[in-house]
Amino acid sequence: SPRAGIIRTGQVFFDRPIKDELSLRGFQISQLVHEARHSDGHGPEAGMLHAACPDTHFAAGLPACDQYANGPYGMEAESLRRFRTALKGKITEVGLQFLMINELASRERILSKRAVDPTPESATISY
Repeated sequence: SPRAGIIRTGQVFFDRPIKDELSLRGFQISQLVHEARHSDGHGPEAGMLHAACPDTHFAAGLPACDQYANGPYGMEAESLRRFRTALKGKITEVGLQFLMINELASRERILSKRAVDPTPESATISY
């Protein structure tokens, strides 16, 4: 809910097929970062809603992509990258791969990798 700060999660948020506790926590935090990003923006971009994915995308036609690199999926991907960097040497190789796969999956949903939405109140991404 934009501006209300309410995030609804299901059991799937807690039930992930990974045993590495730190990797799981990093993933869960990245999900919260993604959802929190929906509360940024103003004017017509309030809520930072997802855009329809192009016909060539695995989620073609569904509102499951982001128009801008600094949208929810961009923030999620960046947080996963930072967790992976910070946790290297502290978690298992499987845990690192789990974070990397999810980071890449988030980046795959960004339609314009370099475009930055000028309306959000915070956060920019540099590649």
